[in-house]
Amino acid sequence: MRRCAPPPSSASSPGERLPSSNPTTFLYTERVPLGVVAAITPWNFPIAIPTWKIAPALAYGDTVVLKPAELTPLTATLLVESLAEAGLPPGVLNLVTGSGRRIGDAIVRHPAVNAITFTGSNEVGKALYRQALELERGVKVQLEMGGKNPVIVNRDADLDLALTQTINGAMMSSRQKCTATSRAFVHRAVYDEFVEKLAGRVGTLRLGDPLAAATDLGPLVSAAQRDSVMDYIGIGQREEGELLTGGKADDMSDGYFVRPTVFIGITPEMRLAQEESFGPVLAVLPIDGIEEGLALANSVKYGLSASIFTRDIATAFAFIRDIDGFNVYFGLRAARLDNYRWFDVQALARRMSQSRRLIKTKYFTAHLWAGPSQTEATDDLFGSAGNPTRFGNNLRQIFAQRKAMLQLR
Repeated sequence: MRRCAPPPSSASSPGERLPSSNPTTFLYTERVPLGVVAAITPWNFPIAIPTWKIAPALAYGDTVVLKPAELTPLTATLLVESLAEAGLPPGVLNLVTGSGRRIGDAIVRHPAVNAITFTGSNEVGKALYRQALELERGVKVQLEMGGKNPVIVNRDADLDLALTQTINGAMMSSRQKCTATSRAFVHRAVYDEFVEKLAGRVGTLRLGDPLAAATDLGPLVSAAQRDSVMDYIGIGQREEGELLTGGKADDMSDGYFVRPTVFIGITPEMRLAQEESFGPVLAVLPIDGIEEGLALANSVKYGLSASIFTRDIATAFAFIRDIDGFNVYFGLRAARLDNYRWFDVQALARRMSQSRRLIKTKYFTAHLWAGPSQTEATDDLFGSAGNPTRFGNNLRQIFAQRKAMLQLR
């Protein structure tokens, strides 16, 4: 909460002072709360994404109605209970659970709602945006939707690093995240070696209990999600893609599992190269150079996250400039926990207010890897940089320390 709050000086100053063409006029802007913010969140990050949405809204004086995904209501309930125990006044944060179609629609249309923040599928997000436009009362809408995220492996890349990071980016959390890698464009000079090593390493990944140390991939969220992923695997086969490894659902009794899957022989226009499967499926395509890789990487309707592996800094910066992506990585996988700076809203707001040119330019965040560090050794909450990822979450530790972590007083 403190990270999200405005600086102390803003509480006593009128806001940003602006030059006026009229010497007798004093111009300033003032940032005031919107009022009621509706936060509609997905199932794949059931504590992180609600927190990212709630904290800035509360810090700037808004109240929040949180509507979590119907598949993961318990985590949101524990989060709201934690904030209440920490001293949040009644009515500031409100939780509503239930069907997205029925409950979400009622929240969006409620006349007291002044802003909507949504993370989820493209179809639902676009429908929500149209719905907000029909209200004709200026409701602010912020959407974060899908991705079809590429990695480019150049001929001069460190292949071991590229393999590890590509596997982590494509298979972590069974690829149930919008920033996960789903397409790998590999230079023909190293394509055969990359594909051979990739198949061998992906084929050894172990399915199981996500909290077990020996597990590499946990289950998909539901039977419907498993069936959807298997449908996409079937589409890839019918479109004459070559299944390199995986491609099967695993009949484990304690979850909905799909074996990590790699396709080759995919062409850019195939659905497997264009649509988001939201499961552990990776398509590997050969390229003759960076220009072709960029063209193919940008040939989808998404533009969320992307990464490149090369030893040439000029190539890396050309990629950063030309790729259609909000988060761009050099020497790192595209699906990382540090790729969102939600808590730096204050700095972002300053940048956007100071540079009007941002309205007509592309804004993105570049992450440049300069070698291993102590933090890179642990990589993130799920596993290590040198090993295929651990899906297991840390909710037990998080909720054991929740009062200390979420103390507002």
